Amino acid sequence: MSEGPDLSARETLAAEHALGLLGAGDRAEAEARMARDSAFATLVDDWRARLTPMLDAMAPVEPRAAVWAGVERALGANDNAAARRRLRFWRGATLGSLGLAAASLAFAVLVVSRSLEPAPPPAAPPMLNASLMTPGEGSHPMFVAAYDPVRQALIITSLARPGADPGHDATDHQHHREDQQADQALAGPWQVVDDAVQ
Repeated sequence: MSEGPDLSARETLAAEHALGLLGAGDRAEAEARMARDSAFATLVDDWRARLTPMLDAMAPVEPRAAVWAGVERALGANDNAAARRRLRFWRGATLGSLGLAAASLAFAVLVVSRSLEPAPPPAAPPMLNASLMTPGEGSHPMFVAAYDPVRQALIITSLARPGADPGHDATDHQHHREDQQADQALAGPWQVVDDAVQ
């Protein structure tokens, strides 16, 4: 093997950069030097032009499968363990968020459905009753009046038999019945009922 000419440090750096032999730090330094020193950039391009024919003359060699597996393990870009850990974390966070959203939605539906239930109807107000009693010790009711607040109706019932009232006779009772019928026609929502006991 023949010995080549002695190269300056500048030429050695340019040749090693052209061959791709530099480490990451030295490669970054050479790239920065090429950007600011056009003469150095030309020197690197000259070395690439000289070395490229040598690469074309060499027959390609396929490495064994074990070599490729070792290269892939050595490269940080192919290390998926950290990515898998992050993926597991985000999957867990997504599932947790979905569970929380579903629980919140169920709670909202429950609150809304309870607020839409109809309120129980109010209790019906009691009917108001009044009666007109006969005078004396053996008094008994002659008329009973009742007000129904639900129907808004006044119901009047006579419990006296015709002629039972000493101040009235049957003719008066007939006039009274005609007066009641006239009152019913004018009463509107009021209802007048006369159920005389026969």
